[in-house]
Amino acid sequence: MSSSSGIVIIPAQPCHLPEIIAIEKQLDSPWSEGQIADELTLAHGWQFVAINPISEKVFGFIIGSICIDEAEIRKFAIASQERRKGYGRILLAHCLIFLDNQFTRVCFLELRESNTAALQLYTFFDFQKIGLRKNYYSNPCENAIILQKQFSREGDLGENN
Repeated sequence: MSSSSGIVIIPAQPCHLPEIIAIEKQLDSPWSEGQIADELTLAHGWQFVAINPISEKVFGFIIGSICIDEAEIRKFAIASQERRKGYGRILLAHCLIFLDNQFTRVCFLELRESNTAALQLYTFFDFQKIGLRKNYYSNPCENAIILQKQFSREGDLGENN
């Protein structure tokens, strides 16, 4: 469990699903409840929620997976009424520390081309643009920017790359 700036970050549990779904429904092209529920049971998945420590209400989540030494952030959202307060930065920082502790070499994600606030956040954490997927998103139709973050591994001299 991690606590910072009036929020607590913990691993997501099935009891958090209704609140995660409520946040998800605030997004363009939200995933279904079944899709989110499936993410919470992935064998190589990881999920965290940001909770108000007083009300114990979930107001943000991040979901991803790891395959060997590569991670993917699959969903990341903060409730609309809680945005622009720094909570996304705290939640993402927690996630990246977790991934680094899992010996992750690289982390990938994609985001809507118009999502400049998210792009600024990821850039702050040294994510780099590596590609573009044309017309990837629907409702509305939009390109996806592909980002990656390299983790530095002490002692990794690249012999196996």
